[in-house]
Amino acid sequence: MVVVALGLIAIGYLRHGKLTIGPFSVDVPAMVAGRGGDATAEGGGHAFGGAGGPAGEFGSGGQGGDARVNGAGSFAMGGPGGHGGVGPGGVGGGAQAGPGVTSAGGEGGEAGQPNGRGGRGGRSGAEVMGVPNEPLPDGTHLWDYGRGGNGANTPKYDMRVYPGADQTP
Repeated sequence: MVVVALGLIAIGYLRHGKLTIGPFSVDVPAMVAGRGGDATAEGGGHAFGGAGGPAGEFGSGGQGGDARVNGAGSFAMGGPGGHGGVGPGGVGGGAQAGPGVTSAGGEGGEAGQPNGRGGRGGRSGAEVMGVPNEPLPDGTHLWDYGRGGNGANTPKYDMRVYPGADQTP
């Protein structure tokens, strides 16, 4: 990579987030964190946009979810954006609430990772807000709803992590 500094041409290279020119080395962020979500509150409620997701080695973080409330005693919190990886992280879930209602968006999913592992699914809005994972009458649990699934691993990753496992479809 060629770098122009102070009108001079220097030869350097960029590797693992560091730009090296001769004996000098500078940290260079690979990507940026995701943008935070928007918040709109009307009629006495409280709205908080979700935080942007952290950047990964190659992909930027996902955008935080938007939050919108309309009415007294209402609360909405957008879900945080997902962690970047080989691509951008997923967008956090949006949340809307009317008078006297509380609402939370779920996390954006994580992008697939450079080592081949699939991205982790985002947590549900209830889990993000810290609501206890109560059993429901049908035998499922509260956090089972609104949770994203994990992304698939690459076959090469599976062969490395699970040696000897049958890899045929």
